[in-house]
Amino acid sequence: YVRPFPRQFDAGMKQQYQEPLLPDQSLNENMPLGETKRGTSPEVTKKYPVALTRPVGCLIADEYPRLEWKKFPQALSYTVEVRNQMEGTQVFSKPVTDTIYTVEGTPLPRGQVYIWQVTAHLPEGKTVQSLAVPFAVLDEAKYTKLKQLQSEIGSKPNSSTRLWLAGLYENNRMFDEALEELRKIPTGDTNHEEADSRIRKLEDKISPFKEKL
Repeated sequence: YVRPFPRQFDAGMKQQYQEPLLPDQSLNENMPLGETKRGTSPEVTKKYPVALTRPVGCLIADEYPRLEWKKFPQALSYTVEVRNQMEGTQVFSKPVTDTIYTVEGTPLPRGQVYIWQVTAHLPEGKTVQSLAVPFAVLDEAKYTKLKQLQSEIGSKPNSSTRLWLAGLYENNRMFDEALEELRKIPTGDTNHEEADSRIRKLEDKISPFKEKL
């Protein structure tokens, strides 16, 4: 048995880190992950054919998130737009030629829920769009708590710790972080089979907003 928690974790600290990290309830109320097939239905795919890949319907720690989507055939360029969900205001709109955009300059304020959408610009002035999907940035207090936890675990957590961290991330809709931890468990490790199973389940869970690979 490999102890999954750092030795200095007592019962109170375990409970503290198992509490939800969500900034507020609006994230849950506006993200139908696992409840609909909006992202993969033929009608929606036809109307919103640009496929976003990350972040989609999740909580993220980085205030300078990396936004990714799939290349759309014949697209000459794209416009990435991020809006504040609560206020309905535009945070930014950026023209790009790649299928990746990392937020730069002013960071996204923490503790907020955002909606992002990509428009693909095609020949003859035509355009097509993605679904407008939400994500949230972890608030400052809970981000500090998370960094403290990561510091206490150390730079080289064992596979049991990675499984626990992945569960913590998944329970708080930090899906990209959960997948990252699970994928770090190497083939041949005693926890690899469980990690592989959880990866498949998690990918299926977050697929409603994504086009199947």
